[in-house]
Amino acid sequence: MEQPVIEQLVVDASRALLKTADEFAVKNFPSGNGGPFGAIAAVLDFNSGSYKTIGNISANAVLKTGSASAHAEDQWLQPDNLKSLVRELKKDWWNPRTVILASSGQSCPACHAKEEVVARYLVRYGVIQRLNFVVAYGATFKNTQEIAGFNDQPYVLDLVRCVRYPQSSVSMVKHKTASIKEIPSNIVLAFKNAGRQVCVVARGDNIVSVGYDDRSYCNFFSTAESMAIRNACTRQKAEGSLQPWVVGDVNHLAPDPQKKATLYTTTQDVGPIMRGEAQWAAVNEIVSVTGLRGAKQTQEAPDISNRALLGSVAQGYNHAQSVMRVCVDEGFANQAQHEWRKKLKKYGSAMLYNGIDSDPNLESFAVFAGSFKGLPLAL
Repeated sequence: MEQPVIEQLVVDASRALLKTADEFAVKNFPSGNGGPFGAIAAVLDFNSGSYKTIGNISANAVLKTGSASAHAEDQWLQPDNLKSLVRELKKDWWNPRTVILASSGQSCPACHAKEEVVARYLVRYGVIQRLNFVVAYGATFKNTQEIAGFNDQPYVLDLVRCVRYPQSSVSMVKHKTASIKEIPSNIVLAFKNAGRQVCVVARGDNIVSVGYDDRSYCNFFSTAESMAIRNACTRQKAEGSLQPWVVGDVNHLAPDPQKKATLYTTTQDVGPIMRGEAQWAAVNEIVSVTGLRGAKQTQEAPDISNRALLGSVAQGYNHAQSVMRVCVDEGFANQAQHEWRKKLKKYGSAMLYNGIDSDPNLESFAVFAGSFKGLPLAL
């Protein structure tokens, strides 16, 4: 099949899937699960020209789960759906096929990193070829901010800034290295008693949560760091917190010492999933602990270092280091976010449950960042 025909099949399938994701998102927020965002995935068969949806359509679940990064894409990329995807791709594996993940909104850095990691695993498993994992989105960050009031762009700009200026004093999530002798004794004990890779979220000397590396086949994101952060959110939700997704202090420029949250990890090389999860949960600091005998390191992707993966996500879309393609539907109807806007006008900004306020430092950085950021392909 000729390449122009193949590309048109991708375009047609992506637009149809985005419409489905948007319609599902309309139904999501009235039920109290989360915001007006949906995601669905399908396998496109070039020989037949048809596509088959895989697994369950997903939507934002921040309010339902209490986890700050339980976005629509994150929810679709859970193990059950990924196992179904791999099973489908193993059928007639010699046929040329493409995976399309359609998201009604542009992915934040945490979701972008997860999409890249999934694409790399699928290539490693031999079930797709490089660039045959396509992420198609509808609403841009600008659309989402202007229509629905959610402001995701600062998370991207902060990630780009931390790559360019790793020692920046105004980063959302500070990163430093500390000896085992310099951290609280009860946290040292948690590391020594773990028997396997573990991470700790703490406020001061008080341990909020502990996370273990629970990754397995098609469960790519349950790193010790991610689990520690999500366990903190789960605990706060169980305790009746009105904002369980806020683990630390949202004022990252001058956090309150009583609210400041620190993620302790033996991983020295911070990757985009760890940083992205920390951003969304308002974890103020990541401390890489040294001097612990037998300490393990989290590698977020199978074939690339955390540092290189972080740099890849920070470059934006469709560059030489990425193994996936990203497209935007410039004619996207965005019905769900317009419906959300009506509700927003009625109930006010309290509906904007998690996110970050405008940051002057990032606004001034945005002009520079835009000069080297990769762009999505237009559908």
